[in-house]
Amino acid sequence: MNVKNDNISKLQFDEFLRAIGISKNDTFSLLLGAGCSINSDIPSAEDCIWEWKRDIYKTNNPSVLGWIDNYKNKKSQTIIQNWLDNQGIYPEKNTKEEYSFYAYKCYPIDEHRRQYFEKICSGKTPSIGYKTIPILAKSGMLDSVWTTNLDDLIITACAGKGIQAIEISLDTVQRINQRTQNRKELPVIKLHGDFKYGELKNTEKELLNQDECFRRKLIDYIQDKHLIVIGYSGRDASLMDTLKEAYSKKGGGILYWCGYGEYINAEVENLITIAKQNGRNAFYIPTNGFDSTLRKIAQIVVEELSLIHISEPTRQAE
Repeated sequence: MNVKNDNISKLQFDEFLRAIGISKNDTFSLLLGAGCSINSDIPSAEDCIWEWKRDIYKTNNPSVLGWIDNYKNKKSQTIIQNWLDNQGIYPEKNTKEEYSFYAYKCYPIDEHRRQYFEKICSGKTPSIGYKTIPILAKSGMLDSVWTTNLDDLIITACAGKGIQAIEISLDTVQRINQRTQNRKELPVIKLHGDFKYGELKNTEKELLNQDECFRRKLIDYIQDKHLIVIGYSGRDASLMDTLKEAYSKKGGGILYWCGYGEYINAEVENLITIAKQNGRNAFYIPTNGFDSTLRKIAQIVVEELSLIHISEPTRQAE
């Protein structure tokens, strides 16, 4: 049963799993955000923001003591934020502009932003959730993965598992239209670019100019395919505008927005409302995080549970 809350349709997690199970022969896409990579030891978007804030503070206050380096410490955050607020030029805390603003303010040179993301993404090991992706692709259920992340966790997880992950980023966008997809291939579309080779999209200006080819293809993909969104907060206005356009059109693809816990932010609430107003099925699902959710989806889709020797993650955070 769908539970209504302020015009937002919710599915409880067990209802969501049954929905996946009954429709597992349909075609699905995944849209992954930064929250998916936390258990692979990659900083969340919030952690990146605080690291950038700390570095801006330190380089403007060179005599500060070393304990300020721990940007996760509440005392450090308070001192840093008070200084930023007093300057009168920085965005308010917790506004959606923070990520793009601080990425550019900390590293205004494109190459240095690339080096920063290379530093935090390189050499990481995929967590449980990522390891289920080739299983879902081999089952025929998963058709593509769209991601705002810059890491290679999907590529690494698919290596040697009978699925060839095809990276498509801003400098290889032609691949999205120029190849016939093989059943053993999984397109992995990096919406914000690739730190290794091509252009990145991290600042507000860059994100607002999201590649039109990506926009059109995503809209086409999810017209008749179900989309599971997880680990993504909806802070990217360009991507959210694309999703709003997609779910304003007729289509049979269902939107499953998997959030962390019960809280629904305004951007996600607005998207689901737009979808419902246009006759599309769209639901918010409270979850315990990416790893737990993908593991349980895989167990529903792949009935031979012996294929998935994966224990519950010990930590879930997004």
